[in-house]
Amino acid sequence: MPDNNDSALLLSEDIIAQRQYHHSEAGITWEECGLRQYLNGEFLRQFSGQDQAHIMQVKNENSDNQRFGTGGGNTTIDKVFLLSIEEVIKHFGDSGQLQKRPEKNFWCIDDQFNSRRQANYNDEVWFWLLRSPGGNGVKAASVDDDGRISFTGESIVNDRVGLRPAIWVRLQNYTLDTEFSDIDRERNQAAQGKNSLVVSTKDEQSKVISDH
Repeated sequence: MPDNNDSALLLSEDIIAQRQYHHSEAGITWEECGLRQYLNGEFLRQFSGQDQAHIMQVKNENSDNQRFGTGGGNTTIDKVFLLSIEEVIKHFGDSGQLQKRPEKNFWCIDDQFNSRRQANYNDEVWFWLLRSPGGNGVKAASVDDDGRISFTGESIVNDRVGLRPAIWVRLQNYTLDTEFSDIDRERNQAAQGKNSLVVSTKDEQSKVISDH
């Protein structure tokens, strides 16, 4: 991950679509899945030329599932990706449950940060995909509609699970409005039909900075 103040991690504020992790129920990792191909192909091409020029190619580590041991596969080079379990914890809040496995409900992280992790789809709280492997090779980890991180995850062929893409952008010579209020953001979304993005920079602050 980039680690300087000239770059920022953008995440769709809410779920933008429902989509399968992969098109068939076969053992798969993030490197090989159909969703990664879609995000770095068809989805990426929907950005303007200016935006694409500032989207950074980054190296993503794909760790094994820390509860079930499911292999995460090789490191990947991505422009568009899903967050991993570790990244969700880093950017939404760390209660220590990843390192200190609870005796009850070991299959999930259920803590004071649940509400921060919740996301909406069509005005309804919904569950969303992570790129990390789930409880076996045909599942991908997820965030449940109540905000718990599920190590068990969802079937990779489930086409009802939510999608929250993430990108790293280079901020140098790139104008981003960091002063959106809630009213301004809602007005902009209504006028343009676009999805707000959340930014996390080196100082770990999160705020809405742009609409794509």
